[in-house]
Amino acid sequence: MNKKISMTGTWKGFYTYGPEYGNNLYNEKCWFMFFITKDDEQFEGTSVDYDGVGAELQKATIKGFVENAFINFTKQYPFFYQIDEQGNIINDETRSHPEIHYSGSFDEKLNQFSGEWEMVEKTESDSGGDLEYLNTGKWEMKKEED
Repeated sequence: MNKKISMTGTWKGFYTYGPEYGNNLYNEKCWFMFFITKDDEQFEGTSVDYDGVGAELQKATIKGFVENAFINFTKQYPFFYQIDEQGNIINDETRSHPEIHYSGSFDEKLNQFSGEWEMVEKTESDSGGDLEYLNTGKWEMKKEED
């Protein structure tokens, strides 16, 4: 694929939760919209989640790049939130939310991107070194027609 993919515009998609989220959330589809306003060597914009854990129509910042058919970007929410043991959402506006890392590829036949995402929820140190707790999932998105 040699044609540059224009990222500028509106993209609609969904992400799913990985197995570490438990049976209640595993594979649940959560819809989002990306609004890409800058597309030079890298693209930038905002994302709004319409579903999912902590979805309160908060705008997240997205930054990334496309090289040939490969896409890589990060999503950064404005503050930290998590699910407690009872399934309640806890917002903590004094802490930063971890970056969420997305990667994937463009399918010309379907005219869409798809891939996987991951987020380091927390890192703990013990005598053997650092332990990272990862949250994962899959995602897809397609550009909305102008």
